[in-house]
Amino acid sequence: MKHKLIQPLKKIYRIARKGMLVILCRIEQRGRSSLKKELPMVSPIFIIGAPRSGSTLLLQCMTEAFDLAYMTNLHHQLYTNPSFVERLVKPFRRSYQGDFKSKHGRTKGWLGPSEAGNYWYRFFRKKPQHVGLKDVDPQKMKEMQYSIFKIEQAAQRPVLYKNLPISVRLAPIMKYFPKAVFIIIRRDIISNTNSILNARYKALQKYDEWWSVEPPCKPDFENAAPHIQVIEQIRGIYSEIDKARTGEASSKFHDISYSNLCQKPQQVMQEIKKHLNENNVVTPWNIDVLPRQFTEVERDKDTHPFANDIKNYLGQK
Repeated sequence: MKHKLIQPLKKIYRIARKGMLVILCRIEQRGRSSLKKELPMVSPIFIIGAPRSGSTLLLQCMTEAFDLAYMTNLHHQLYTNPSFVERLVKPFRRSYQGDFKSKHGRTKGWLGPSEAGNYWYRFFRKKPQHVGLKDVDPQKMKEMQYSIFKIEQAAQRPVLYKNLPISVRLAPIMKYFPKAVFIIIRRDIISNTNSILNARYKALQKYDEWWSVEPPCKPDFENAAPHIQVIEQIRGIYSEIDKARTGEASSKFHDISYSNLCQKPQQVMQEIKKHLNENNVVTPWNIDVLPRQFTEVERDKDTHPFANDIKNYLGQK
C-alpha cells in the first residue's frame, strides 16, 4: 500500500517543484524590462581549472577566510531565483562553519558551498560544454547579467562562483562581465590524471567514459585510451584558459597550485587578497580561521591500471 502511494506523491512533488521554479524565475526577471539604464558593473569572482584539481578546497578556504557570498546547496536547489535564496541564507552565513570536506565537489548541508550546475545551465547549453561568443543567445546572456547583478545586490558583498565548465566558456563570461576576476587552480598532471580516472570509475563503474568538463578537443580523443583522454582533457581545459588570459585581460587571472594551497593556505589567501584588491574587489578577511596546513593527497591513489601508461605518455620515468 505504501509503495502505491509513494509514486503518485513523487509525481505531485515533481510537478509542484517545477511550477515553483518557473514562478521564482519570473519573479527574478520581473524588474529587468523596466530598467532604463545599463546595469551597474559587478565583479564576480570565478574559480576555474580542471576537475579534481583542488577547486572545492579552494572554494571552502575562500568562503571561510573572506567575507564573500557564494552559491550554496540551497541555491542549487532553487536555482531559478538565487537572489531570493541569498536573502534567506545571508543571516546564517556567519554562523556556518565548513569542515573542508567534500565528495566529488559536493559538500554537506544547505549552507555548504555548491557548484550550482543547474543555475549555469539556465544560460549555457549542456552539450557541447565549450561555448564561444558565436554560440550564445544574447537574450540569455542579458538574463544572466541581470541574475548575477541581483545576487550581488541581495548579498551586498562580492560573490564567489566555482563552476568548472566556466573554464571553457570564458569568452562570453568576459564579454558580459568585463570586471570579472578569475582564480585558476592547478595540480600536477599525474596526480590530477589519477584522480580523474578514479572518479570516472567511482561515478560510472568504467574508465573509458568521459566525466566532467569537456574542452573543445574532446572529439579528437573519443577513441583514445582512458589515460590519454584524461591527460588531454586537463591540457585542453588549461589551453582554453590560457587563450582567454591574453593582453589586458591577463591582469584578471591569478594562478595558485593545489600543493601550495595544502602546504600554506594562509599565504595563498594573502596572495588572493592582493589579486582581488588589484582588481578593485575589496572584501574583509580573517585567515586565522584556516588550518595551518591540509593533508595533500600527493599523486592521489593510482588504483587504476594505467599508472605506467600515464608516465610513458608524458615521457616521465
